Amino acid sequence: MSKQDNEYMVAGLPCCVVLCWTHNHDIATAAALSYRSPGDDLKSTFISYFNEGMAPSAAMKYHKDCIEMAADFEEQHLADGSKNPLPRSVYRWHDQWRMDNLGLHRHLIFDIFTLNY
Repeated sequence: MSKQDNEYMVAGLPCCVVLCWTHNHDIATAAALSYRSPGDDLKSTFISYFNEGMAPSAAMKYHKDCIEMAADFEEQHLADGSKNPLPRSVYRWHDQWRMDNLGLHRHLIFDIFTLNY
């Protein structure tokens, strides 16, 4: 495409970007599925686990067991981030839940030493 043929480049813009909405790689792999965004309903599920007293690691294990016991279970569900969130999401939700329910939580080594003296 030459500069004279493109109305935008004639108007003084430096280039023209053409997007093709096709992927040049497989998007159904486990690695690609893991980056799917978990929804608010999944966050609410984990908040209910935290309300029941589960730690983040216990909540992730319990949720994985629930997924595996579902009638429509497929292996790809474990890799799908919208059904089985990444640990960083779960820990972020837990930090937020803890702040909302328990307040600021600090474990600084300096604080531990100052309490002993």
